[in-house]
Amino acid sequence: MAAAADTPKTQALKEAMAALEHQLEERPDQWFDQPQGWLSKPDFKRAEQDLASYATGSYKGKSSMMASMMGKKSFTKRFFVLESSSLKYYREMTSDTPAGAVRLEDVLEITASIVPDADKYSFDLRTADRIFTLSAESNEMMVKWALAVSQAIGNKGEGGTRAAGASGEVNWQRFDQTFEVKQPLLLNVKGV
Repeated sequence: MAAAADTPKTQALKEAMAALEHQLEERPDQWFDQPQGWLSKPDFKRAEQDLASYATGSYKGKSSMMASMMGKKSFTKRFFVLESSSLKYYREMTSDTPAGAVRLEDVLEITASIVPDADKYSFDLRTADRIFTLSAESNEMMVKWALAVSQAIGNKGEGGTRAAGASGEVNWQRFDQTFEVKQPLLLNVKGV
């Protein structure tokens, strides 16, 4: 998941993630068992989240500046829960229905945020065409979230799921887990 040329902020984020990963080998953190917590996010459909506008240099950053001058909040707090295939977010911690989700299979890279109105402790989840900017309350939480998402992306081919290779073939991986079942077990296997 490395960019052609990382910015100094992205390089610092990746170094902090590597240091935290090394630290977790010695002292595990239970938060990583089921990452969840409050992060701030912008409207993911706004112009600033369109990756093409940064690539072509056409982005001028006017809409966010105008919104902030008019007193509008560009980022809102949401409760995020990292699952195996998605990063879901909820309006409230007690909500049963997610307000939205970022599919992890679409995330190509995690970088320090390039979005001009992002807070200090923000990082981007980049897909082929969008930037999902997330902002944490502290540098420590930003690094934890970035590492957790990175690990989830790195593990998406494990656990009995299929992963498409570069040529498009499907590579099945073995899932070894034993558990006692006292009744018939019905399996539904679906190929895509």
